[in-house]
Amino acid sequence: MKWFNAASTNTDSIECIEELIVALEKEPLNPDLICMFISSDHVQNAESIAKRINESFPDTCLIGASGSGVIGNHVEIENTSAISIVAAELPDVDLRAISFSREQLRIMGPHEWRTLIDLEIEQQPCFIVLCDPYGFDPAHVIRHLNLAYGDAPIVGGVASGAKGAGESALICGAKILNEGALVLGLYGDIQMTPFLSQGCRPIGPIMTVTGLRRNMIESLNGKPAVDQLQDIIEELPSNVANHFRHNPMIGIAEPQEGKAANSYDFKIRSVLGVSKNLSGMAIGGYVEKGDSVQFHIRDPKSASKKLHHSLKEYAGYGIKPEGAFLFSCIGRGSVFFGEPNHDSQAFHSHFPNSISGGLFCNGEIGAAKSKVQVHGYSCSIAMFSKRMWS
Repeated sequence: MKWFNAASTNTDSIECIEELIVALEKEPLNPDLICMFISSDHVQNAESIAKRINESFPDTCLIGASGSGVIGNHVEIENTSAISIVAAELPDVDLRAISFSREQLRIMGPHEWRTLIDLEIEQQPCFIVLCDPYGFDPAHVIRHLNLAYGDAPIVGGVASGAKGAGESALICGAKILNEGALVLGLYGDIQMTPFLSQGCRPIGPIMTVTGLRRNMIESLNGKPAVDQLQDIIEELPSNVANHFRHNPMIGIAEPQEGKAANSYDFKIRSVLGVSKNLSGMAIGGYVEKGDSVQFHIRDPKSASKKLHHSLKEYAGYGIKPEGAFLFSCIGRGSVFFGEPNHDSQAFHSHFPNSISGGLFCNGEIGAAKSKVQVHGYSCSIAMFSKRMWS
């Protein structure tokens, strides 16, 4: 198993990809997989870019996606023109790259997923999922993969940087999609270790949604939601309260199977505003009556501490990834942490021998504890190594 990563900030799409092709051709590896992450300004030339990769490496599985920024060479290239490629030579590994339109995703069941991907549960596959942010819920893809493949590890991200529908690019071989999703299935002598670290910390108690209208939470624990929130804010130190008011978050909790009743995996969503009667609040996600929720605050210091602590913990388990994909939220990066390359350098500091590249996303796919979900303001990482028995 050999990995390679390179990135270029050349603004000319063809010159940019030619630089990367030349760099890859100099390496002593025969790539079975190339994952290409492109900035949004290269989307209009995505077909030509993919064509050049396919011409140079005709027997290689090619996938990719667009975003507002890319990650390569342990550097986070934000809001500027760039392409990052991660190439891997994967002996004794089979790859299945399949793209789906929105309509296909709506009508397919578990059996159709297994038939199209051509993998069975017994083969113990792992999956990378890349999605378009418009027109459907990426969680739909995850639910169906879970139904089709049980507890197979899933990591990925939602394309970012587009201003509207049809402006993102998903790359699957020679095919360029401006909507839908793509799934890469891997099985054989490969092990994918999923990792996820969130960027928020909880404030206040866990409460139950008792009143709801669509995505408007009207009451929590039987009391108007805004009143509950105001009570929590009044208990916070003034500097923390002011910070929370500028960017309020809420975590939608789900109990974890086999865990204690108060053990939750939170999906972080934004609080969008309050109702006209100032009693309810709209949130940027799906919630149901009876769900447990907890307010959260974005905190770069605790996010950084948690990321380093978790990576150190994984390294302590003896995990030694040879390659990795990083999917970091567009809400992280230099603006949030106040320094460049935070997530990529954190990963590199704990896994210095791992080759990595990635994308800034509009939603990160991974499991905070055990259940795979679409998260926000997080860093999701797929770490690859040979299977323990090889």
